[in-house]
Amino acid sequence: MQLELGSRDQVVERRRALLWRPGEAKPPFLLGVLGLAEHERTALVSVLKVLEPRLRVPVQVVGPAHAHAVIVARSLLRDPRHNGVLSGRGVIVFRRDGDPPARGDDTEVLAPLRVMPMLDALVAWIERCGIARAPLSAAAATHDQTPGHTGTLAHALLRILSQEVAHDAHVRAIGFGELSILTHRGRYRSDVPAVRLREAMQSRRFVITGNCDAARRLADEELRPLRELRWAAALEGADVAHAALPARFRLTRWPDFGSLPHDVEHLKLSALLSGRVLDLTQACAASAMTAEQVVPFLVACRDCGYLAAAESTAPLVARAPMVPARTGLFDRLRRRFGF
Repeated sequence: MQLELGSRDQVVERRRALLWRPGEAKPPFLLGVLGLAEHERTALVSVLKVLEPRLRVPVQVVGPAHAHAVIVARSLLRDPRHNGVLSGRGVIVFRRDGDPPARGDDTEVLAPLRVMPMLDALVAWIERCGIARAPLSAAAATHDQTPGHTGTLAHALLRILSQEVAHDAHVRAIGFGELSILTHRGRYRSDVPAVRLREAMQSRRFVITGNCDAARRLADEELRPLRELRWAAALEGADVAHAALPARFRLTRWPDFGSLPHDVEHLKLSALLSGRVLDLTQACAASAMTAEQVVPFLVACRDCGYLAAAESTAPLVARAPMVPARTGLFDRLRRRFGF
């Protein structure tokens, strides 16, 4: 007699169904920790504080024996001493550099911990445990989005780049290409043509995940400076009402227009701002441009370190170039006798 078990995926789903029945668990979601170093546990607690409003379920860190799911170091995953603790519980595999991959059906996060991959892993196990998540309130939605969010890729990137805890993200902009954003390294990888980068920022058809493994394996020299992506996102996504610019500002240095996308107006604004302290109204008047034209450029300069707040209310005076003192014999005689 032959027993038909079905495909491997079907067997895995049946096993999960036996372990977790819908409606079985109630909040809070209990997360166990096994095999993480002290600094990794501290990072986990910090990430959980950022994630809890998005999870919409309280998360409590407990001992592995009492947890709904356990985040376990890859090196301990096959240790028979922990079989009893891990049996019947969800497993989130924590994999450090050099560790072999987890099994195909395991939920996996990579060291160092990042917000978005951890969010995906926890949401998957919260839903698998049947724990009901609180409805997304209007206040929570506002907190979770960049002010003035319109659903474009530019606003999504501004939200990612403004997070208190740096995390990596992979973006597939449909019809344009893919971006791997390594925030903590200050680099990114892109196959979007440079001439289409600003156009891609206006797209509303994109998918964001935390899978940046291919980009992480590259050296910094093989990646692009994240400054370029910050610049493009600000030019296309900055909102006049929520720009939070300094009351008065000045350019700290000329933007690197050789590598940053720009228009003729941006060159004009840079020339007007150089060596001067202005506010937004004065910048608009001097350039004969509207705030909608000026603010994105100023935000891009601020985010890339080209713009700084200025305390002084007087315009900066450009220094005249120093002329080297003459040191010839007749010059010394003139100074000595007052000729």
